[in-house]
Amino acid sequence: MSSTLKTGKKPGSEADAHQLRAWFEGFIGNVMRTLAYPGHIHETKIPIQAPDGTAMTLHRFATRDMADSPTAQPAVLHVHGGGMISSSYRLAPGHPGDGPVADVYAALGFLSAYAAEWNVDPAWLAITGDSAGGGLAAGAALLVRNGNPTPPLAKQLLIYPRLDDRTGFRGGGALERYHFWTAAYNRTAWEAVLGAGRAGAADAGVPIRVAPG
Repeated sequence: MSSTLKTGKKPGSEADAHQLRAWFEGFIGNVMRTLAYPGHIHETKIPIQAPDGTAMTLHRFATRDMADSPTAQPAVLHVHGGGMISSSYRLAPGHPGDGPVADVYAALGFLSAYAAEWNVDPAWLAITGDSAGGGLAAGAALLVRNGNPTPPLAKQLLIYPRLDDRTGFRGGGALERYHFWTAAYNRTAWEAVLGAGRAGAADAGVPIRVAPG
């Protein structure tokens, strides 16, 4: 990564979800422009639908050998992060609650239902996610565990997952200015998902699939 990578001016602690999204997506865009795309990996965009008919897109990345293999291949559904306010699944605050989890679960359902068409072995289907994506992956895995009509997952891998709205760190201290994602940002993002005043509240009744921690 370039040492001159520009992150843009960080929003203040009072920033709302839309301001955080604009800053975060600008930063991620700068990061991605520094990375070379591996030439042997092919991307296929697959249109799918959420349960309510919302159009979504799955991005399949595979080598040509994997795609053309006579043997069905394992598949990993990756849900990338973004604080639940910046990503390609439906975003809070426009889509609060368990809408993003439903999108991820719909993607799992598609992979299992159309496994043969996409050369996927449904017995070897895994899910992974980082940050907010890790929380959504965990929520979708809970739906699978609770008996929804999807084959069992072979593996779940959560990378620094965002699982719990009861943020333990309240901010402050000499090192906070070095934090990329602050306690204030975290509370703002959770309130975008759960509603104002509900993040961390003991009586909020937050479904476990939305905050699996």
